[in-house]
Parts: sequence; C-alpha cells; structure tokens
Amino acid sequence: MFVPLYCQRKVLNWEKITEFYSKQGVIPIENLHVTLAYSRRLSNLNSFVPKSNELTLTKDSKRKMLVLGSTLALGLNSKALHDEFDYFIKKGCSYDFPSYIPHVSIFETPTPEMFNLIPFTDAIVLGPQEISELKE
Repeated sequence: MFVPLYCQRKVLNWEKITEFYSKQGVIPIENLHVTLAYSRRLSNLNSFVPKSNELTLTKDSKRKMLVLGSTLALGLNSKALHDEFDYFIKKGCSYDFPSYIPHVSIFETPTPEMFNLIPFTDAIVLGPQEISELKE
C-alpha cells in the first residue's frame, strides 16, 4: 500500500514533562511525541519495520527550547533519533523542512514570555516506533 508516511515515538514519561512545564506556568500540548518521518511522498507502508524497543534519552543539560514554525519545542541531542530519521530518508521518504531537528513539541502558538522557559533536562523515555499513513 503506497501512502504518505508518518512515524513517531510517543513520550512515555509525559507526566513528568507536563509537571515540569506546569510549574513554569505552561500546560504542554497533549500526546507528547517525537516525529521521525513526515513524508508526503508515497511510500510502501508495508516495507517499513517499526522498531519495537523503548528508547531512553539520558539526562542532557545541553537541551534548548526552540521555536519551530509556530511551535515552541524542546530540542533533543540524539544520534539514535537522527539514525532513525536517516533510515526513512534512505528508504525513499521525503522531508519537507530545511533539516531534521529531533524535538518534542511543547506548546503551539507560544507567547514571547515562553521563550525563556527552562528546558527539561531529565531522561525522556520514548515508546516504540508507530508507523502509519500521514494524515494532514
């Protein structure tokens, strides 16, 4: 089945991240996740094998808050996530943004005061890859 493709890993310890940002006065969006593939190019969905393992991103004091389009995001320094993204590109997926920046979206349409939020630096636990048809 050839379809536009989407792949994500959900944040399993989202409650900890939500509590961290709530203490700073911001309620994060629901369904925290990391996007690995967002491909409008038609791909054979059945040719992709999702990784079923959890992935733990260790504590990282170098994380930064980023503005990506109209979203405030927590930037992640992760070779593993870059490697997973590269897997989709090598298998023919497109990527319609200037470069891949692993991140967790925290808030849509942030106000200027939010740009000074302290980044979450504790471990982040990601669930298995979920691959599906891209729904825009």
